[in-house]
Amino acid sequence: TPPNAIYSGENARADTERLLASGDFESASTTTSDGVSGTIVTYTVKERPILDKLEFTGNSSIKEKDLLEKLQVKIGEPLSLEKLENSVEEIRKYYAEKGYGMADVTYEIDDTIDGTKASVNILVSEGEESYIREVNISGNTLISTTKIKFLIGTKARFWFMFGTYQEDQVRDDMWKITEMYQEIGYPEAQIDYDLHATEKGDGLALDITIDEGRPYYVNDITVRQGKLRDMYLTNIISMIEVHRDEPYTPQAVERDTENLRNYFRSLGYADAICASKVLLAEEQPDDSVRVDIFYEMDESSLFDIGIVYITGNERTKDVVIRRELSFFPGDRYNYYRIDTSRQRLMNMDYFEKVDIVEAPNPQDHSKKDIYVDVKEKLTGQVGVGVGFSSKDYLFGTITITQPNFDWK
Repeated sequence: TPPNAIYSGENARADTERLLASGDFESASTTTSDGVSGTIVTYTVKERPILDKLEFTGNSSIKEKDLLEKLQVKIGEPLSLEKLENSVEEIRKYYAEKGYGMADVTYEIDDTIDGTKASVNILVSEGEESYIREVNISGNTLISTTKIKFLIGTKARFWFMFGTYQEDQVRDDMWKITEMYQEIGYPEAQIDYDLHATEKGDGLALDITIDEGRPYYVNDITVRQGKLRDMYLTNIISMIEVHRDEPYTPQAVERDTENLRNYFRSLGYADAICASKVLLAEEQPDDSVRVDIFYEMDESSLFDIGIVYITGNERTKDVVIRRELSFFPGDRYNYYRIDTSRQRLMNMDYFEKVDIVEAPNPQDHSKKDIYVDVKEKLTGQVGVGVGFSSKDYLFGTITITQPNFDWK
């Protein structure tokens, strides 16, 4: 909110949000009063104390200099509680990676009298070195224990490999097992785990308990759309992965939803939306569950390709990029051609990243402008060679290669 501008409460709130986002202030607020020639806006802020001192207590197995590398807070800068808590979490993860999965890390803040400076003491309770020595799985009858152990990331300690306990990895493993059961038609599967010391006391045991639940099967499948007929409608039916009386899997329905949306987008309906709904069938058997699946399309309008912009290229000429595109201004919008073009550009091996996004054409609402943004690789190569001959004696060669160089 600059001087002499029209006062806006929304702009004032945005100002306070930016002040808080800077991390330098604990609080920020605004008040207004009437002035001689307009509104006076007063900003009231409370600065965060400056971090004056930082120390570690309780760390013996890991050196302090290694822990300092995990910190996001620095001496001499305003103390951010968010950065401090993130730092503590990073230290905890680091201890887990080093085999101290049960380590506890906390912190204490000591403010000085005037409130302008603060000292932080990070408290570490390392506990015993605790690698995972056992991974035990029970309750599974449909998926073998060997397959589950192979697919999850948490492994039992083997010589000097594996066995590091990481809470995030264990949680991710529980979700992987859940997805395994969903993929075979058991979406009710419940996966629990318990972590405890082994009977030998030489580390940790991870016990995974599985309740497989009941199988789900597909009953009726309904597709609701209003614009496609004949061959196009037949194509829709052939693209659906789930079939009546087969196991129901949430992942297959998600793939069907995305494939149907992309199919409509390949026909020019760039803003097409596809939603899926799964409901329990009216008649249910005793030993399983049957569900009805509905796919609902909102096709929206047809679009053509508008202007095609190329951005991000510094060494590669526009024409080199455009000749790899499968779409041109004036063409009917086609999702598959756009996706194929992105892959063709990546296959050139000139670019580290290729993003193709669309935007409404401001002059013609029936067209979509396409922005092709590339991030170029460092493709230049330098070769150095040394040789010896009876005529020239010792000689050297230098070769410079730039694949996307254009002498023009």
